[in-house]
Amino acid sequence: MLPARSRRILKLAGLFGAAGALVVLCLSLFVGPVLDLILERVSRGFPGSVTVRSARLAGRVLAFQHLTLSDPDGRPVLQVPRGTLTLHPLRMLRQAHWIGLLGDLALDEPFLRVEVAEDGRLNLARLAPPPRPGARPLLADYSGTLRIQGGSIHFEDQRGSGFHYQLRDWEGSLALSRGQQAQVDLVWVPVQEEPGRLAVTGRLDPVHP
Repeated sequence: MLPARSRRILKLAGLFGAAGALVVLCLSLFVGPVLDLILERVSRGFPGSVTVRSARLAGRVLAFQHLTLSDPDGRPVLQVPRGTLTLHPLRMLRQAHWIGLLGDLALDEPFLRVEVAEDGRLNLARLAPPPRPGARPLLADYSGTLRIQGGSIHFEDQRGSGFHYQLRDWEGSLALSRGQQAQVDLVWVPVQEEPGRLAVTGRLDPVHP
């Protein structure tokens, strides 16, 4: 017969397993409201908007299609034909914050548009949330890995005579763990006659980038 302590541990493990299965079942039944909740919470964090055309849930993995991140004027900044997001409902309960629900994010063939307007404003900067004294950035409490495959970037400087630059074969990852520095490993290939390759590898502080 098992000792009382071992029986308690097994009982707790069983309860957590049952709770996790129940949460996953609820997520599967209410994938629409869950997706709406995620988009609403994410949209709160910056002045732009996030839309997803369709999504389906298989276990804890949310597969989505045609995700678009737009600036405050409605101009698309990031467009993702398809991708997946791993959900962690029990971690969200432990952290008592919705950011704990979000895990690994994979983006397939994302297209990022970077623009500098005639007045010098960068479109990415317009997506930054307004500073709140004493508030921690959301990325500081996020744990997961962002993986990018087959992406591309279009850069345009609208000041003066204008300048265009394109990068293709955007690959790599950005690994974040709550309370720790992020590991960055990204690669791009410039669209030009001469072959080349750009790479960024290192660590990033999500609190003070």
